[in-house]
Amino acid sequence: MVDKLKGGLDQMKGKLHELTAKRNELVARSQTAAAPSQVHDALRSLDAGDPTSAIGRYEERIRR
Repeated sequence: MVDKLKGGLDQMKGKLHELTAKRNELVARSQTAAAPSQVHDALRSLDAGDPTSAIGRYEERIRR
């Protein structure tokens, strides 16, 4: 009976290890999928191509 319980415990530990690895893989895939959109949003907010854009926004606020 003890051997049977130990075998069941070992199987459960193995299954737990598999599920933990699967969860970690899914989290990593999710983060990888979200990264390009975060980079795109950051680049869009920077608007590094036009250094006068900050001045233009400031002038627009003054006009309003």
